[in-house]
Amino acid sequence: MLTNTNYIPADSSYELLMADALAKAGRRMIKPLRYDHHEEVFPDFVLTDTTPPTFVEVYGVKGRLGYELRKLAKQQHYRSTGQPVIEWDVDKDMPLLTLPRSSAQASH
Repeated sequence: MLTNTNYIPADSSYELLMADALAKAGRRMIKPLRYDHHEEVFPDFVLTDTTPPTFVEVYGVKGRLGYELRKLAKQQHYRSTGQPVIEWDVDKDMPLLTLPRSSAQASH
């Protein structure tokens, strides 16, 4: 099993990059694992330092129809439920991962 420098499991090298970047940004997170998943969507990470929790999605697979359809379904779910989400399409720069100041103050 792949893990980052803090032993957080990852399903891909891109997830490793995201896990390390989240840790460097000081974010608190969990990594959902397949055996404990019971939700409608399966995010790559869940940030626990926001209310509600923020899901993190890393989109690293290109050219696979099934993957693209699941990606679109997840994005539709997030839009329809208002679920906070940080998305990273690995063809683009990694998004800003630091906790917004107002959220950091609210969590204390």
